Amino acid sequence: MKSTLLRVLNNFSQSIDTSLLINVSKQKFLAPVYHLVSDVRVQHIQHLYPIRSIQTFKNDLDYLLSCYEPINLKELIRTVHGGKEMIKNTFFLSFDDGLSECYHIIAPILKEKGVPATFFLNSAFIDNNDLFFKYKLSIILDTILRSKNAEALILRVKELFTKNKVLFKDIQTSLLSLRYNHTSMINSIALELNIDFTQYLKEHSPYLSTEQIQALIKEGHTIGAHSIDHPLYADLKMEDQLLQTKESVNFISNQFSLDYKTFAFPFTDFGVKNEFFDKMYTHNQVMVDLSFGSAGIKKDVSKFHIHRFPMERTRESAKTLINTELLYYICKMLVNKNRISRS
Repeated sequence: MKSTLLRVLNNFSQSIDTSLLINVSKQKFLAPVYHLVSDVRVQHIQHLYPIRSIQTFKNDLDYLLSCYEPINLKELIRTVHGGKEMIKNTFFLSFDDGLSECYHIIAPILKEKGVPATFFLNSAFIDNNDLFFKYKLSIILDTILRSKNAEALILRVKELFTKNKVLFKDIQTSLLSLRYNHTSMINSIALELNIDFTQYLKEHSPYLSTEQIQALIKEGHTIGAHSIDHPLYADLKMEDQLLQTKESVNFISNQFSLDYKTFAFPFTDFGVKNEFFDKMYTHNQVMVDLSFGSAGIKKDVSKFHIHRFPMERTRESAKTLINTELLYYICKMLVNKNRISRS
């Protein structure tokens, strides 16, 4: 139902003025989120989501700046904690996973356009000390698909699925369906196929280094936590959710001497209960100043939790993406479905 409606709205989105949709929806705030920008093939991302090209990203920023004014993280914290509404049309830009393209490609563009950003980092991956399990899966899949012996490799992977009592369909569906708790199995598959993730990290340096992060901060950007090693929170017990959050937030804050603490959920906050937010924002021990989800333009029961709008779901222009989301919000206004409730 949702996908059908979005396709219909997408067809009309180019012909409508964004400012009109902002006025009708009364949503003056937008929080676009990306991961990376690149004109080259990125093996650890290749099979996960579309990558915005450099020119597309520049076009995105130009369009955002034509409709909104940028706000930095510290201003956003003050605004939310002050209980204030946005007077002007405002956007907050962020990037997840702490990828090295944020330093090499994105930061120079942001400087050129005069836009501040926040980079949410996984504490275990800084300085290329480890690799996100989904990135491992993309590398494995890409290695198989580009191999002359693909059929033989697929059979070896299928045997490992059977050994671990995991259902195997086709190679792409099966690999990309593996989850955080399959990390040991993922590493076994890589070993079977002679894929060395440690060597990959050394050769490609997919993540930001400590020095690069410090340079981004010096340029006026801000950083936040994105968990220790990027699990889906709905798959974790409450104590593990809190551990992932608290340890990553404290590490980022202490490592870079921050006077603020923020956290962006890896993947999504779908399935995270009210109890978690209650513990995160208790009066005697506030874990973070703000937290961020990625459910699009939505309100949340927690006033300190902000939802961002993913810009990498499709290759459509910024205008199409934003207008479709605003139209979808307006449609949901009619049935009062724009606030996320939690058990």
